Amino acid sequence: MRHGVLLFLGSGKTGKSATLFSTVELFFPDRKKCLLETWDFDRGLFPGYSVFWDLENIPPGSVVVIEDAARVFSSRGSASRTDLDGWLSLISHRDIVVLISVQSTAILDLQFFRTQRVVFMHKRVWDTDLKFERPELQSLQMTANLRLAEAAAIHPEMDPRVFTYCSDSDEVLVIPLVDWWTDAQSHYLRDARRRAKA
Repeated sequence: MRHGVLLFLGSGKTGKSATLFSTVELFFPDRKKCLLETWDFDRGLFPGYSVFWDLENIPPGSVVVIEDAARVFSSRGSASRTDLDGWLSLISHRDIVVLISVQSTAILDLQFFRTQRVVFMHKRVWDTDLKFERPELQSLQMTANLRLAEAAAIHPEMDPRVFTYCSDSDEVLVIPLVDWWTDAQSHYLRDARRRAKA
């Protein structure tokens, strides 16, 4: 992809974030790596990433990670972030790829699905979470859960986090985890503080 959105959907502790950052390393190694984050945290946890607060400052040709997008652009809070719609409409002109992690699309603003092509990368979604998912995605996610469980059963020797179901191509992908990924990256917001915009 030269531009567009890869959306990593899954319940907590299913490897969304690990797979997202591994996808950046595997498929976009030559792009500038950016992390859109509104919290202060230990930046050394993400080697090679520049951290941005504002969408408009992200350089053309970048790959951008938005971890847990509901924190940054929820369906209820998007009115206060009027830059989202305009920025998403510009990412094709700026040759930007955006990788987003989210536990449920029901809490995302629909603008994510209207202004750009979105490729869904599914991790497991537990039944308790699935019932709150958008109806049009529930059947896709049920298929994803089945296919991911089958892959894990066929390859019990592999870390189940390496399996990701891409509903666009109807296939299970094996995406090896980056060697620097630890629990510290998974929990980087535990001690973070919300930043005051300068």
